[in-house]
Parts: sequence; C-alpha cells; structure tokens
Amino acid sequence: MQHEVGQAMVTLLLSDFLSPWRNITVQVANLGGTFPAVVERMDHMLQLRDPSQDLPSSRTRGVWVDCSSLGSQAIQQAVAVFGADRVVLGTDCPIFDSDKTLTSILQSSLSETDRELIIHGNASTLLARVLQRSGEAETAPSRMRSFAGSMRHGQSNNEIGTLVERLGRQH
Repeated sequence: MQHEVGQAMVTLLLSDFLSPWRNITVQVANLGGTFPAVVERMDHMLQLRDPSQDLPSSRTRGVWVDCSSLGSQAIQQAVAVFGADRVVLGTDCPIFDSDKTLTSILQSSLSETDRELIIHGNASTLLARVLQRSGEAETAPSRMRSFAGSMRHGQSNNEIGTLVERLGRQH
C-alpha cells in the first residue's frame, strides 16, 4: 500500500492535475507513502533533465499527511520533507492501535513544539478552516486538545472513536 500512496503523490505533484485548484489542501494517508524516501532522488533526476522545472520537493506546500501506524523514523523523514506544520496525527482506527502512532511521535527526536503540532495543532488548524465557514472556528482548538488528551491518557480506540463521534455531533 505504501508504494501505491507514493505513486499517487508523484502523480499529484508532477502532473498538472491540481493546477486548476492552486489553493487546495490535499490530505494524504501514511506520510505520503514512499514519497518522502524517494523525493531527493526525484529532485536530482529533474535537475539533470530540466533545471528550469520546479523540484518535486518544492511542490508539497498544499499537501498534508497523516502519520498513522508508522514509526518515529518515518515520521521524522516526513517532517523533513513536508514540514512539521503539514504532518497530522493519524490512527488508522480501528485497524491499528493508536498507541503505536502516539508512542512513535513521543519517542521521535522531534522538538516538543513539532510534536504538539502533529498531535493536535495541525489538525486544529485544518478543522478551523472547515469550521470557519460555519462560524465556529473558535471551537477547533479545544476540540483537538480534548482528542489529544484522550490519546495521552491511554483511552482505547473505541473510546477515541466515541469521542470523535461526539465532537462531530456537537458541530
């Protein structure tokens, strides 16, 4: 699956598919698949073939990725490629236990600021964009802190799912 997600990233970033929507935010699962592992090679190849083209690594500003079920090294690599402000907590619930993702974030060599962005800050930013249209943007930060706090206190995936459903009904 990671390879297929990486292929989708390459298609999105190296084609004109997204050109009509310059300000779109694209959310991709699993840290963008294999894309973070190959983007430097892609940059190098494009520099050799056509130095006038924008590098693949420079086309990622509209892409946000989740870090579900992957280890700390993969998360650190994605932060290096996309920036800590573009990596969002993901759980892959109910397929995987959310503890793996949270433990990977907390055990990474990322700064505390970057960890907090990933655990709740970035999702809060995305949620605020959605809620802004409905006039409820001010509720996004508290909703995400509540969710992140639930994960830190070891609630099970079912409890977290219930929390997310409850927050959705409140909206």
